[in-house]
Parts: sequence; C-alpha cells; structure tokens
Amino acid sequence: MNITLCQINTTVGDFEGNVTKICAALTQAAADKSDIAIFPELVLSSYPPLDLLDRPGFFAANEKALAVLIEKVTKIPMPPALVVLGMITRNPEASGRCLQNSAVVLEFKKSRYEVVFTQAKRLLPTYDVF
Repeated sequence: MNITLCQINTTVGDFEGNVTKICAALTQAAADKSDIAIFPELVLSSYPPLDLLDRPGFFAANEKALAVLIEKVTKIPMPPALVVLGMITRNPEASGRCLQNSAVVLEFKKSRYEVVFTQAKRLLPTYDVF
C-alpha cells in the first residue's frame, strides 16, 4: 500500500488556489501510484481561518470548494482510492458550536469521489480558532 502525505502550502481564504494545489498534489500521488493521499487540517480553507468563520459566505465557499475539488479530481487518471483532507463542516448536533474542524474521507467510486466518512476534531483547544 502506497500512502502519500501531501504537505502543501495553502493560503487562508483562497479556496480556488487551494483546490488547484490539492489537485496538483493528487495528480502527483496518482503518478506515484498512491492508494491513499492525506492532506493537512483545514486544507480547503487553510489554517487558521480565525474571524473569517463569522462571515456567512465563508462556509458556503468552503462547501463549494469541496464540490469543485471532487469535480476536478475526477479527471485525474488512476487517482488514489482514498483521500483524507481537513475542512470545515457543519455540526449536525443541536448542541455545541455550529461549525466543526473535521477530517473528511473521500473514496473513489464509479469514476467519482464521494464523501464516505467525516470525523470532527475532539479535545479542541479552549483558545482562538476552534
């Protein structure tokens, strides 16, 4: 099993640029015949988003970036079977903060990536971003 750790330099709030960098890393992972590609925490929005999380359009841009990413990586020949990336997700529970810092697992199924698992970060620090 080949695992690629994709340590890329993303920019806070530059969803388009970050998606481009993720796609480039996945193209390289595919060329290396990787089975799994793993990206850092909050790779779509970059880290730390700080007060940008309070802007209504920021979360929507985050969700759109995921959709664009899924569409773009579908065109990569023989991509990794699994991609793990960090992103902002909505808290499905009534209690707690409405946004979460999560790890999302994408699986390549039927020529397209699908979200198959999401795990919110636990034991968050009691200061700053989350």
